[in-house]
Amino acid sequence: MVVKDDDEVKYPPMLAKLMTDLERTGSMVRDLGDGRELCLVAQMFNVKITIGPSGAEEWDDSWEYRKEDDDAAVAAWKTWDGEGDAPGPWIRTTYGAAGGFRRRGR
Repeated sequence: MVVKDDDEVKYPPMLAKLMTDLERTGSMVRDLGDGRELCLVAQMFNVKITIGPSGAEEWDDSWEYRKEDDDAAVAAWKTWDGEGDAPGPWIRTTYGAAGGFRRRGR
């Protein structure tokens, strides 16, 4: 969770560096060690986790989280093993080259 104090944004210590990098670059990548990588992408209204082949320009699947759930998206990105659905309160997932999607209510 982000805490604002005197117009300065402060993050809990474990997320501070990660979120600073995310704000600066717009995305963060984590290698899963099995030829796939997870990417955390800041978007205008959502935060997205994508999964796909390491080094590829396209992803296979993605899960979107509301901006107010960015701490859950970061936690999922840091801990998820890439199997099944991403954990946490995601609201939409897109999958595969077919471009299909599912929505999930809160």
